[in-house]
Amino acid sequence: ADFDNQLDWTNAPSITTTNARVGQYLLNMSSNGTSAKEYKTNVQAIDLSGYSVNDTLKLAYVKNDVNLQNIIIKFYSSPLDYYSVTVSPAAGTGYKISSDITLNNLFSNASTLNVDPSNINQIGITITPVSGQSTSTGLDALRINDEDAFDPNFGLISRSILATPLVKLAGRQVDVEYRLDLGF
Repeated sequence: ADFDNQLDWTNAPSITTTNARVGQYLLNMSSNGTSAKEYKTNVQAIDLSGYSVNDTLKLAYVKNDVNLQNIIIKFYSSPLDYYSVTVSPAAGTGYKISSDITLNNLFSNASTLNVDPSNINQIGITITPVSGQSTSTGLDALRINDEDAFDPNFGLISRSILATPLVKLAGRQVDVEYRLDLGF
């Protein structure tokens, strides 16, 4: 998902083209120092039930100031039923990509036992400032990485055990070639 259209979100985030890498725009979501602020968007039903606890989330964002305490991502199946995960921002300011967040962390943080992973219909982003400060964060993209399934249309994995060990000398380039059967 990218954050290209501010009209899709509640609480009217501002839009900018500065530092946008995934789409044309970033959505600047801000919060004042008194409380966290949540932005929500309705989405066409997303089915998370096919993902495992080993899959990951990545968030691309721009940290506009040092006053960001955290970003909370919520996947709603109803107004009271959601999964959530907290992103701890990297130090400093500028363009950041979160470290891998396993879906195990997401699935273990359910608001109720009634969350339906096969019918996620709303996404929420909560911007939490450091106490007593205001903060602004530009959201660029959110992605789910399917880490434990291999699709031959998008990658290639090949392994071969060598008959004799390969010795590589320091400072010398070595190319290893072998026959590969590409039968899918």
